[in-house]
Amino acid sequence: MQRKLWDQAQTVARGRLARIERGETSAPEQVVRILWMFVGLPAVRR
Repeated sequence: MQRKLWDQAQTVARGRLARIERGETSAPEQVVRILWMFVGLPAVRR
């Protein structure tokens, strides 16, 4: 059960990052960095 919840949280975070990257939504820089760390990807500054 915990693995399923973890996977769902990762999917939600990746979706949020994708929307931010496409410019559909925004978030404070600190939130974006935390999301990048959460999904295990290096934070890319654009």
